[in-house]
Amino acid sequence: MTKYLRILLLFFSLITLTAPMVVDAKRYAAEADAILVQSDPVITISGTNIRVQNGQGLMLEVYNITGLRVYSLKIEKPDTTATLKLPKGCYIIKVGKTVRKFSIV
Repeated sequence: MTKYLRILLLFFSLITLTAPMVVDAKRYAAEADAILVQSDPVITISGTNIRVQNGQGLMLEVYNITGLRVYSLKIEKPDTTATLKLPKGCYIIKVGKTVRKFSIV
């Protein structure tokens, strides 16, 4: 009988000790997701200049309308500006998972 009581006591003590850890893990995971959302790259396009903020360590890739990659650059700094020497036309820019359309007129 005491053996079963000990097992039950051990079981309930494990549940009460690990429950706060599960709640804290969920809270920390939600905070980490919020930080990741805030750090998405910001792409600003002005004429042939492309400014990328919060893109350090990512690749900047530019594709033409047919899907051919016409420009790529490894972003080394948190705030990078690239000047494109491309003909007039419609293009797609991709930095990490962020994608934008733009045109050079």
